[in-house]
Amino acid sequence: MGGMNKEGRLCVAELASKASGLELLAPTARQEDRSAQLSLLTLIDTLTGLRERTRPSGGHETREHMMSQSPPSMQTTTSLRETSVITVTYNNAAGLAATLGSLSSLKRKPFEVIVIDGLSSDDTRGVVDRYRAALPIKFVSEPDQGIYDAMNKGQRLARGDLLHYLNAGDTVWGDPYADASEPCLLPTRICEVDGRPVFEDFVKLFGYGYCHQGMLLPRNHEPYNTTLRIVADLEMVIGTFPDGLRSLPRTTGGGVKFFLGGVSSEHRNARDQEIRSVFHRRLPFVRYSTLSVALLLKAMMPGALRKSIARGLALLRTR
Repeated sequence: MGGMNKEGRLCVAELASKASGLELLAPTARQEDRSAQLSLLTLIDTLTGLRERTRPSGGHETREHMMSQSPPSMQTTTSLRETSVITVTYNNAAGLAATLGSLSSLKRKPFEVIVIDGLSSDDTRGVVDRYRAALPIKFVSEPDQGIYDAMNKGQRLARGDLLHYLNAGDTVWGDPYADASEPCLLPTRICEVDGRPVFEDFVKLFGYGYCHQGMLLPRNHEPYNTTLRIVADLEMVIGTFPDGLRSLPRTTGGGVKFFLGGVSSEHRNARDQEIRSVFHRRLPFVRYSTLSVALLLKAMMPGALRKSIARGLALLRTR
């Protein structure tokens, strides 16, 4: 909430209070121990934590993830140059065409595009073949244990210094890789399924929450925990960036267009349960307790009201 002034904070607090029917108190001026206080700003960030996980591209998001991994500690580097795009898909040829089409129009194209397909029965292979002349594509089509297993396959195959997970249906705009030389955040426009913009994403969830498709990650990032069905990317971020995402640079040359409507937005209770589980295992107790309260408050708010609050927060951040 870096540059938000006092009036902006109170405005958000009032909006959240009206939306949820709850009386929320503005945070005190002094917050020397942020982890020990139930910060209103943390609550609002969590309350507006809309779906930022995997969009539905077919059977990947509906299968159970049966395999587990023990992620090692990862460190990031700053001398990174080339970007590998990893696109996971399953029976979503039209979405894949949109994704590859947007990548093919870039001035600075990715070093490679790794398409991990779950053995689709539609025209996925034909779409890949149509874009081979425009993009350096690696194509793998075989059964997998779910979307996070497929992403781990992509990570193992990647040769670029930076990894960008851009799943079938999501697109890029501008020239997002032109000035990317280290792990960073890409401006991410969150849109309804029909294309209507909702807001531009911002860092939330104690600094660990951001649209997964809006991050350029180091190649050696913590692998995805395939025992999780919805929020393995959140746990990956905590393991890869222990201090959170707020200190990462943000590119200015381009970004990502991301569509709501995926498994985590359609299964809010299961998603929130997994978030609580991850925070319980990976973060201090005070933060976990704060998150639990925030998720309870969020569950009381209709989705339309949460989106309205998110729009207000996004506008305040641009001032």
